[in-house]
Amino acid sequence: MGRKQFFENQTSGKVPDNPDKYYTTLIEGKLKLDLLCREYHQLYIKGEWWGFYQLWLDYKGYRWLLEYLCKWYKTETGRELPEWLKKD
Repeated sequence: MGRKQFFENQTSGKVPDNPDKYYTTLIEGKLKLDLLCREYHQLYIKGEWWGFYQLWLDYKGYRWLLEYLCKWYKTETGRELPEWLKKD
């Protein structure tokens, strides 16, 4: 039920009247990921960016997240993410 509610929320903006606990968990997780993505983007804009290699080291075992967390990079620079960034 929660997954369905989350999908409806993300595709049509519909907020459930009686949210399932799984829906709430998914919403909270997405908000945290979006915030982290924005923080990385802001660091890049401010010139405080420490680079992809440090993220690659920090996210060992979870590097599949980096493509999402750095989705702003292509828009900002016009370049693709480094291929090695996604590899564990």
